Amino acid sequence: MRNIIIIAVLGIIVFGCNTKPEKEDIKWDEIKTTRDGLDDASFNNKLFVDMDSLLTEWNKAQKLRDHGNIHSAEKRLLDLTRGHFSEVVGGLSEGDEGQKIIASAALGFCEDIRAIPYLLSALNDQNEEVRRNSAMSVGSIGYADTPHEALFGALGSEQNDNVRGMIYFALSRIVTEENDHDALPVLIKGLEEKNAQSRNHALIALAIVGNSSAASTIAEKTLSDKDPTVRYNSIRALGKIGSRSFVPQVKKKLNDPVLPVRKMAAFVLKKWTGEEYDVEFLKKEDSAKEKSE
Repeated sequence: MRNIIIIAVLGIIVFGCNTKPEKEDIKWDEIKTTRDGLDDASFNNKLFVDMDSLLTEWNKAQKLRDHGNIHSAEKRLLDLTRGHFSEVVGGLSEGDEGQKIIASAALGFCEDIRAIPYLLSALNDQNEEVRRNSAMSVGSIGYADTPHEALFGALGSEQNDNVRGMIYFALSRIVTEENDHDALPVLIKGLEEKNAQSRNHALIALAIVGNSSAASTIAEKTLSDKDPTVRYNSIRALGKIGSRSFVPQVKKKLNDPVLPVRKMAAFVLKKWTGEEYDVEFLKKEDSAKEKSE
């Protein structure tokens, strides 16, 4: 293989699109053990070389925020994974290590819920790149009825922080306000993860679930997080599920050294109180106060 890559998740650390495919129920147990009904194309190495090249192209375009090439790579990956679905899931289940890494990443672009059981099974793979890509792909497909027990189980045994971050990403993409999949305790515990990515995705999921009982824990655990994106998402989560009782805590974030965090604090405070705050520039006295605290 020319390029074995770890796909980076970009642009999902703040609240974004969480559209869930509306698709019919499927028989999970059956498609875990058979590929009956899938295409019967011959298994070939060129397919994985082509997918690897497209994944590398997509990853580079993401870093450059080149939306034209992002969409182009995504469309070609969609066509490849749909046209050779049986081969790709076969590569994930039975291929060599390189093929598993590529297949686990590429299946996230297929928009086909039949891939989910194979991806969930791959959360037990020995290779951490396969586990990470598989969790990310489950989240990318974003099917609201994805069996969640496998994700909970993976969190219980997973030691790699990057993989854990992608499992929380997957959870943030399958939970809904109507059905949190019993994930609330898991998500609250996620606020204490060592990895900022995990904390971010746990916050995003908690805001989607919308359970106000989590608000106090969010304020306590993450409003003063060392990572600015966590602080940003913490304020935004409180804006969705908190109340005016959190005004004093959020007001302190008007002095945050990071402008987007201050802007989010001002936005949420205006929603709660109607007051406008000019936070474009951090006042010198506020900056000194922040450092002394």
